Amino acid sequence: MLQAAAGNAGGDFYPYTIENSCRFNAGDSPYLYRTLSASISTWTLSFWIKRGVITSSSYQYLWSCTAGGSVDGFSIASTAGSTPDGIYVFNNSGGTIQYTDGVQRDPSAFMHIVLSVNSNTVTVYKNNVVIGSGLSLNTLDTTTNAFTIGAYRSTGTRAFFTDGYMAEVAFIDGSALTPSSFGRAKNGIWIPKNLSGLTFGTDGFWLDFADSSNLGNDVSGNGNDLASTGLAANDQVPDTPTNTYPTMNVVESGSNMTYSNGNLSAVHSASSSWRTVKSTLALPTTGKFYWEGTFTNEAQYLIGVMKADINVARGTTNAPFSNPEYEGLAYYSNNGDILHNASSQGYGGATWSSGDVMGVAIDLDAQTITFYKNNSSQGAFDYSSIYSADTVLCPAFSLYRSGTVLDVDFGQLGFTYTPPTDHLALTTTNIPEPTIGPNSSIKPSNVFGVETYTGNGTAKGSGGNPIDLGVDMTSGDYMVAIKNRDAADEWMVFDTVRGDNKYLEFSSEDAEVTDTETCEFTSTGVTLGSNVAVNTNAEDYVLYWFKVTAGFFDIVSTEGTGVARTVAHSLGVIPNFIVGKAYDIGYEWVVYCSSLPVPDPETDFLRFGTNAAVDNNTLWNDTAPTSSVYSIGTDIWVNKNGSNFIYYLFADVEGFCKNFYYEGNGNVDGSFCNLGFLPDFLFIKRTDSTGSWCVYDTERSPYNETNAQLILQSTNAETTHADEIDINSNGVKQRSPDNPVNASGGDYIGIAIGVTQKYSNAR
Repeated sequence: MLQAAAGNAGGDFYPYTIENSCRFNAGDSPYLYRTLSASISTWTLSFWIKRGVITSSSYQYLWSCTAGGSVDGFSIASTAGSTPDGIYVFNNSGGTIQYTDGVQRDPSAFMHIVLSVNSNTVTVYKNNVVIGSGLSLNTLDTTTNAFTIGAYRSTGTRAFFTDGYMAEVAFIDGSALTPSSFGRAKNGIWIPKNLSGLTFGTDGFWLDFADSSNLGNDVSGNGNDLASTGLAANDQVPDTPTNTYPTMNVVESGSNMTYSNGNLSAVHSASSSWRTVKSTLALPTTGKFYWEGTFTNEAQYLIGVMKADINVARGTTNAPFSNPEYEGLAYYSNNGDILHNASSQGYGGATWSSGDVMGVAIDLDAQTITFYKNNSSQGAFDYSSIYSADTVLCPAFSLYRSGTVLDVDFGQLGFTYTPPTDHLALTTTNIPEPTIGPNSSIKPSNVFGVETYTGNGTAKGSGGNPIDLGVDMTSGDYMVAIKNRDAADEWMVFDTVRGDNKYLEFSSEDAEVTDTETCEFTSTGVTLGSNVAVNTNAEDYVLYWFKVTAGFFDIVSTEGTGVARTVAHSLGVIPNFIVGKAYDIGYEWVVYCSSLPVPDPETDFLRFGTNAAVDNNTLWNDTAPTSSVYSIGTDIWVNKNGSNFIYYLFADVEGFCKNFYYEGNGNVDGSFCNLGFLPDFLFIKRTDSTGSWCVYDTERSPYNETNAQLILQSTNAETTHADEIDINSNGVKQRSPDNPVNASGGDYIGIAIGVTQKYSNAR
């Protein structure tokens, strides 16, 4: 087997890199185990895990151990009456299931879990966030083969096996440690540390999975090796927290697909209906990449690339993609042709069938894709004429009949054939740095932030409420939006272009108001006065801020003329989302959005209300914006003669900011939008019917489900909606049938800002 060449983009981000993980395929009944030498009540278990199969009504035990004659355990489970896919601690002697906060159903990246036990009292951490505390376990005793990684053990038998990838497993005997012993924060990302300096204790061990012939090899120096069952040499893979490989994305593939082998194998179980699955990792917009796929037991299937964030209704008989060729940018059919929008592209490649290894080589700079049949090139296909530059692509595979088996390899298993020259495996190490990212010259925290704070009610004359945002807002231009989470106050909007203490309201058409007890920009952030909408004593608030940055965000102030014209901006790229209003008169906020599901979004507009999108050529003058100007028509909402207007402009930034569209399905297993990054902030709006502007962020919802919702056009306090959405390491998953976010057949747009999938942790 052959490995694709590796790049080094981002290799300097991790001072310590993890080279291997161990793949636990639940169907193989895999686990590691050893006997303890003495009973212990204080200890720590740390590991990184990327989830595999996520199914309903099943347990997946990450660890178990005999304790006082019973079995205690620690599991991810999805069972009737329990928290879906929640982590729990199981104290068997008391029959107690102790749930932690949040759900764990993001299979696209690794998360770090620490189980810290001090005198049998347990604290559970995920990515350095406490998700459970004050839980209880029993003293671990010395029953033979008691300590098990990856399964539940009872009286010599194992069950409820882990499915996924585990890396850097460390057991500390005699100390209850915090996550800082195993990792640290760097530019907003939780990253691993070298464990060689730890004291592991008598029964402690450290598994780095470097020896494929002995996956239970202890490298702590203690020699406490674990025996293994159901694991083979090929379960050692280079898919790790510091270099993550894609797998098939189980959260968007729909029903009738059964996954295994770390989501690298799938079986189709529906009769004569298409099922399509994409990779968890989206392709960047530049570079050369290669992957392989093999289909067996079938004679009708497709392989290629499709739009990463395209979604259609799911959950019906022929869902998710009843005609997958409609959604594929370039699909190579087993009849030897390439399909795009259901039409032949005249490729003239060889036919292929069950068992053939199909290679896909894409050159994103030349905009060509070459398919290989058993290492024989079928020729390069130029897709530039059917490709839009703002399209994010994803590897994709489609199966048609029951019994079809699909096996994919993105390089983590070792390719069957040598990739073409300069083509890399699609991994987080090999995708380029974004212009705004944790390891870029411009960090996300330099240009955008979400801050929660508690009001103190203090007037500015008495010191006010200084909010340290870590940026100098007296240097450069900024916009700040504030909402009281506890009370029905207006959304307060400030910017440095209009000046200190001058506010507009997203939730109102009112003209600008000046109030010295609102918001003053400072060298460390803002100072707030006693106005109740920004600083009521003991009430909780959220603050969003954006810095004017070339390629991302701009603020434009202009005076209306009543004559259709262009307005200059400084983005240097085409804006994808524009919102503005007259600030000296009571007119509505109006919105341009490039992701509206129409051929010409410049002919439509939205308002900060519940209204659907409206076709009107007098707003944006039926002219799409350019990299230097945007157009406004004669409508008084955008260009009233003599009125002053403020506009906020956002541009798509690969791996950081994205306008997106999806179609709802009214199902708890809703659409998934692969954005190529973890959204720290987003809002969603239905455009074909009435619907609210729903606002979410990871500060108010630090783990999934993401259910703390604010409404942009409303003064309402924050509400909580059960199973609303999941924010994953690579995008957004709809988990609710609610009309505001996922009505069947509804058209939705959104804008998201966050952290590139190159570094993001699983949520």
